[in-house]
Amino acid sequence: MAEQTPSASATRRTLINRSPASPVKPPSPLSRPFIEAVANPLVADLITQPVVDDATDTVATHSPIRTKRWNDPAEREDGYRVLVCRYRPRGVRKDAETWDTWLPQLGPSRELHADYYGKHGPPIAWAKFRRCYLAEIAEQAATVMSLAARVAHGGTVTLLCSAACVDPERCHQALLKDLVEKRLARAE
Repeated sequence: MAEQTPSASATRRTLINRSPASPVKPPSPLSRPFIEAVANPLVADLITQPVVDDATDTVATHSPIRTKRWNDPAEREDGYRVLVCRYRPRGVRKDAETWDTWLPQLGPSRELHADYYGKHGPPIAWAKFRRCYLAEIAEQAATVMSLAARVAHGGTVTLLCSAACVDPERCHQALLKDLVEKRLARAE
């Protein structure tokens, strides 16, 4: 009888729902099984695409994580530009997109976004937004790990937020950047 492999969703659930006391280690973010466990093919591309420095035609070694607004001019140093807003910018044609991929699941939920901007009453405080966003993003551990893996492979990742973002320190992209950096620190 042929050996059956677990489905991607079962593997992902194992990664997310694993208790801290569990002796089972999750697969390395750099392993092929991890890549196959990621359901979104665009996320898997974050890891599997080669990272080459165009100036020297060699594999890139400098790998920061940057943050910008989606409409800021693209720069060579930006590397892989990832739009991390729940809402896609209106009126932007596909051929005019300034990002390489859009991962709306890394943005705050529609409800949290509305609460932060006061669409359901008084705006919530940054501390509450931070707590709620970090709780929501915990469900996206595989996607966060894939961004960390791309950086670990020598790539630069630029997280792009809304054009309306006026305070980059009080934006979900700053929280997401911290999460990716923590994943990198744990991998070392």
